[in-house]
Amino acid sequence: MNEFNQIACLLPQYAVSSQALLEWLQPRVDDEILMQIADMDSGMDYGQNYEALMVIRDQLVVPARFDPIPGEVLELMRWCVPESDPDTPEMRIHLARAFSCAALLRACNTDGLNIKTLILLTVSVLYLGREASVSALRFFLWRVNQVPLFDREALYILVVILILAVRLFEPCQDEANLMVLVGLIESERARVETELSTNRVACNVLSDRHYTYLDDWDNEYTQQLQGAANIVLSDPAIPIADGTSTAIRTAMESLTPNPR
Repeated sequence: MNEFNQIACLLPQYAVSSQALLEWLQPRVDDEILMQIADMDSGMDYGQNYEALMVIRDQLVVPARFDPIPGEVLELMRWCVPESDPDTPEMRIHLARAFSCAALLRACNTDGLNIKTLILLTVSVLYLGREASVSALRFFLWRVNQVPLFDREALYILVVILILAVRLFEPCQDEANLMVLVGLIESERARVETELSTNRVACNVLSDRHYTYLDDWDNEYTQQLQGAANIVLSDPAIPIADGTSTAIRTAMESLTPNPR
C-alpha cells in the first residue's frame, strides 16, 4: 500500500472498489464480444480462451497473474480501435477493449505496458458514458494504492482520476478538491522525474537500451490522454471555474517532457 489513501477522502461519493468496473461491464459484455476477444490470436486456443473469459465475466474472478490463456488475447484486444474493424459498432469495440484492459489491470500483473493499458481504458470508458466513468473512477481509486511509489503508473492513475472527477463534477461538489488532485499530480511528477534522472545516470553506462526504456514517457499515449482531457474540459456543461480548468490543463501539459 502507498500514501495515496487520502485521495478517496477527496472523492467520498465514489466508494473504492476493485470490482466496480468489471461489475458494470458484466451485463453489457455479451457472448459475441467474448468470442471476438477469444479469437484475437488468429483463433489459437480459441475454446480455452473463451472458457477463461467466461469465468472472468460471469464469476468476476481474475487471477493474480494471467497465464497466456487468456492473457494473450486480452493483451491483443487492448490495442483494438474502432477504425481497425469498421464492420463492428464502435460501442462494442469500446466494451471489448474496456473489459480486456480492466481485467489486465485488475490482475495487478504487468507486461510493462500498464500505462498504455490504463490510458486506452480511460478513452473507452469516457466514450461509454457517465455510468462507466463512475465505475472506472471507483476502480482507479483502488488501483492507485496497488502500485509502488515512484512508479510512473501511479502518476498516470492520478491524472486519470482527475480527468474522471472533472467529467463527473457537479455543482454540489467541492471544486477545491480538484485543485488538491492537481497538486498531488505535480508533486508525484517531480518525484518520478527525480527517480528517472537518478536511474538514467546509473543505467546509461550499462545499457543504451535500458536507458531508452527508462527515458520513454509514452508520448503517443500521453497525447491521447491529453486529448481526452481537453474534450472533457471543453464541455460547457461541466461547472468548474476557468482558473481550475487552466490549472488542470497545465498539469496535463506537464506530462509531456521537454526535448533533451
